[in-house]
Amino acid sequence: PEGRGRRTYYPKIGDGEAVQHFVAEGTWWERLRFRGSRLRSDILTDAIYRDYAAALLPRAVGYSAALLDYFFRGRLDVELEADPGDPSTLTLRGTNLSPEALEDGTLALYTEGVDGRRLQATALGPVTLAGIAAGAPLPAARFRLAGEAERLVAVYRGALGDETAPADGRFPGAVIGRVLGGTRVEEVFLDGDRWNLRTPRGVFPLPLTRSEFEAVKWGDAPDLLVGRTPFGPDQPNRVVAWQLARRPGTAEPATDADGLVRLTLKREAPLPFGMPLGTTLRVRQTRRYGQRLLRVETTRHLVWNETEHAYLRRGIEFTIADPLVLVPEQPVTYAFDVPITLERAKGILFGAPPYADYFWDIFDIGADRSGRLLALVIVSLTEPSVPAQTFPVYNVSSAGPYVHSTAAVPPVFPSSPNTFLWALIDLGQGAVVASTAEPVVTLTLAEATGPEPGLSVYLPDGRSGFLGRDTSIYHGGDRDGEVEGPGAWSFARFLPPSTTLLTVTEMRTDSGFRDVTLEGFLEPTLRAALADAGSRLHFEVTGTPTSHTYVYGCETFFPPTNCSAIRVAGTSWEVTAAPLELTDVVRARGAEGAERLALLADGRVFAWEPAAARADLRAAPGGEFAYLSAAAGRNALVTFGVFRPERISRAFVPLEGAGDAVSFDDPEIAFTVLAPDHLYHAPTGRFHRPATPPARLPLPAPLVEAPGTHPGDYHAIRLP
Repeated sequence: PEGRGRRTYYPKIGDGEAVQHFVAEGTWWERLRFRGSRLRSDILTDAIYRDYAAALLPRAVGYSAALLDYFFRGRLDVELEADPGDPSTLTLRGTNLSPEALEDGTLALYTEGVDGRRLQATALGPVTLAGIAAGAPLPAARFRLAGEAERLVAVYRGALGDETAPADGRFPGAVIGRVLGGTRVEEVFLDGDRWNLRTPRGVFPLPLTRSEFEAVKWGDAPDLLVGRTPFGPDQPNRVVAWQLARRPGTAEPATDADGLVRLTLKREAPLPFGMPLGTTLRVRQTRRYGQRLLRVETTRHLVWNETEHAYLRRGIEFTIADPLVLVPEQPVTYAFDVPITLERAKGILFGAPPYADYFWDIFDIGADRSGRLLALVIVSLTEPSVPAQTFPVYNVSSAGPYVHSTAAVPPVFPSSPNTFLWALIDLGQGAVVASTAEPVVTLTLAEATGPEPGLSVYLPDGRSGFLGRDTSIYHGGDRDGEVEGPGAWSFARFLPPSTTLLTVTEMRTDSGFRDVTLEGFLEPTLRAALADAGSRLHFEVTGTPTSHTYVYGCETFFPPTNCSAIRVAGTSWEVTAAPLELTDVVRARGAEGAERLALLADGRVFAWEPAAARADLRAAPGGEFAYLSAAAGRNALVTFGVFRPERISRAFVPLEGAGDAVSFDDPEIAFTVLAPDHLYHAPTGRFHRPATPPARLPLPAPLVEAPGTHPGDYHAIRLP
């Protein structure tokens, strides 16, 4: 049946493919058949075409694909390097990655300019290739470019493997192409009060002014900008992200009727003042205080001399009495917690010094690929805000001891590490994304405790001495057996040191902080990575033996002989090394996947991925100073060097994989890194291959010349 009638179909069942609907009878088939006509009324219908197509089209597609695969089956690995003296001259090097040899062909290079035109570069030497085995290197070829390029295409045309071209030249042979580039660099920069976008095609003003937005930079996504208003008291204190519009199908920015680049508000958030940073500093501290004065009893023996008809001194004894305890030595303990928050008064741009306990600062802002607004915060300790415990300080007069003043025995924070923590925060949610510290960081300090309380050998007015009183005992004469004294206690200065000590009383007292610990300062992943790298994670406390001798009496004074003294010996404890300090942290902009940060600690570079709980040592640049200049994609750039003679170097540091860091001199600090893997030289506008020195590459197309403040902030985008 077909429609409202019937039609007869004949199948093909012989050689080849069987076809159900091969041919059909036409309307005049019967009449022509019985009249002996040589004309046939066979026809092809839609049903027949469908059966033909079902069998033929898959074969045709397969044959076409096979033909294309055949002609384009080769592969090349190619790299280009610009001549240091002539950037328009390139050297092409590469490898035949095809499974067959490049037997007989030519190599050409084409440039695709900013305007989209494709031009063939001029060969400066032989470009014929023959007998290049699979996996073998290509001979170096030199070309001169016709203009600036955003893409370069290396093309091989010729025989591949056992192909033999016919003499008529109609056989094109294999075609192997390798496209390089397709990446454009753009810059956001300031010119006067206006923020601008600079590309290889021109300068495009943004609808943003410095008066409103103090800083503008690229976010992680290709079309994402992020900026911040001025920060400070009575300022907006906001961070904003915008989507940059581009003309359809191009990388060119779309502008409005006034010529300003069209921006669409994507996210905005105020600084979340008061937000907890997820860490509390727990302080447990024990100090000691007391005031004791040495007391010495002096006994003089006076003997009657008939010749002199007077009492003459024939002996002197010194006895150390119990000290005068003015303030009993006692522990001074502190136990308090310091929650770390973005308290407005402690923000370095928002409050005023002195900052109690700590201060914080916004080190950087950014926006991830989704537009989530981020800020990198640094926190440093100052001085504890807990009131110090006070004690009376006594002085001594002829009338006896009296309260001279008061002494404060405050809690203290170690002077190092000065940087307490770094935190990456989500500004919109007011949440911590990552922190270098654990939720609780415990600081413990305990002053040394000696076997006996110490002596106060100095008075608050600066005098050094002790309390003494005299007793005289008479022998012979009219006063035989008479004892005079003891008198009142009075202050006496210590005598000059003597080399003839008859009696020395040993006393021992220790001083300084004996035990200093900081637990939770690093979250577990970082702590393990730094420990594996041999970094110092604890305080080192060193004791130095001390000994001071104080002479309080002598049998004769001119010169001092047969003297008596006390020797106060002990150990003075002090912190000689602190845990390493995370001196610098930079967020890797445009990194694929979860957040990645580069950290500088102990002069070494670490990569840290908080969500994956992964951290590892990546480089140790050395030098007298070092800081992180930038991090983007899979790499970081470190600036390091020495002061005298001044030498500034950079290190290109991979943050993942097995690559090694590459160091090179960069006195102008002209390089930066761009995602995903670019080392970019701003003055020339070219990528460079990391090397010593960096090797200049022919791409990307340089940015147009423009007045303003350069360098601004750069990023790299893929061209459509």
